[in-house]
Amino acid sequence: MTTVQGFNEIRPVTSVLYTQSTRVSGSLRSIHWRFSDTLNALDQDFVVLHDATFQSLYAAKGEEVAASSLLLRRDRIILGIPHEAQVGVERSPGRQGLQIQRTPLRALVEAWPFTLEGTLHLPSGVDLLQHVHDPHRMFMPMTAVSVTYQPSPLLSFQSPFLLVNRRSVEVVLDASQVGKRAADDPDVAKPGAVDTELSGVRAAELLAGTSVFKPVNLPQLQEVCAELCERSRMSRRFVRAGVEVFRQGDVGDTLYVVESGKLEVYVTDPRTRENRHLAYFNPGDFFGEMAILGEGRRTATVRAVTDASLLAVHEEAVQLLMRRFPSATTGMLSVMLQRQAGLDAVSRAAGHHA
Repeated sequence: MTTVQGFNEIRPVTSVLYTQSTRVSGSLRSIHWRFSDTLNALDQDFVVLHDATFQSLYAAKGEEVAASSLLLRRDRIILGIPHEAQVGVERSPGRQGLQIQRTPLRALVEAWPFTLEGTLHLPSGVDLLQHVHDPHRMFMPMTAVSVTYQPSPLLSFQSPFLLVNRRSVEVVLDASQVGKRAADDPDVAKPGAVDTELSGVRAAELLAGTSVFKPVNLPQLQEVCAELCERSRMSRRFVRAGVEVFRQGDVGDTLYVVESGKLEVYVTDPRTRENRHLAYFNPGDFFGEMAILGEGRRTATVRAVTDASLLAVHEEAVQLLMRRFPSATTGMLSVMLQRQAGLDAVSRAAGHHA
C-alpha cells in the first residue's frame, strides 16, 4: 500500500486504558491518526497492546505486570487516554482546514466506578441525548476532565483529553448551570480527610471480611454497626503513605480494620533504637486489639506503606461487639495471644544478639 504524507501507514499509538478494576498501558497499532478513530474503528472483541503493563487498581502502587503483548476486551474498556494528550477536540492532519462547529458543554458523567467532570463537545444541531447515544462510535471524547475513582478517591487524577465508553455511561448531568453537588455518598471516602463517616452496612462488610467476624450473622452485625456509626463510634480513617497510625508505647483506644492499602508493623529496640519488622497488614486484616484487650498501650508501631483506608472502631464499640458476638471475642483473643507470642520471640532474639 502506498502512503501519502504518512497517511494509511501503521503507526504506534501509546495508550492508557482503564477497566473497572485495572489500568493497562501499551502501544496500539493503527492506521488512524486520531486516538478516538483508533478505538472506535476496531471491530474485533479484543484490543491488542504491545510492550504493555498491567496494574490492578486495588494493588499497592508500583505493583505492575509487564508483558510483550496483552489482550483486553474492547467492551470492558471504560476510559481511554492517549499518552500524548492534547487539549481540545482531536483534528487529524488531513482535516486541519476543515472547521466543524461544536458546542462545548460542561458535564458530569457517571461511568461506574469512575465519575468524570469535564467538557463534552456537541456537533451543531445535536442535543445531549443524541450525542451520548451515538450508535456508531462506542467511545465519546471529553476534555479538561477531573476523574474520580470511587472505590479509592486517592487514585483520582486530571486529564486534558480522554475517551469514555458510551456503553458504560449511567448518568450524564448538564452541569453548565449547576453549582456544587450535594453531600457525598457516606460510603465513598473523601481524599485528604483524616476521618469520615461511613454507613453501618459498609462497616459490617469490613468487619465480616476479617477472620474473627466472618462466622457471625451478617444482618445482626449490620444492625449493631448501624447503631455504632450513628453514635460516631465507628468511622473511616485515611492515612497517607509513610504516616504512622500509632507508635509503640502510645495509649490506644481504637481497633482498626484495613479497607485498602498496605501497612507495616514493627517494634523498636529501646536500647539500640533499631526497628524490627514484624508483619504487613493488608485488606481484611485488623490490628490495635492488644491495647484494648491488654494494658491500654500500643505494643508496636504501625505505619502506612501505601495510602490506606481504615475502619476505625472505638473501644466502646469493640466492647459492645464482643458482648453481642461472643464467638468473635474468642477469635480476637486467640489472635492477640499469637501476636503476643511473636512479640516475645522478637524480644528474646533481640536480647540474644545484645
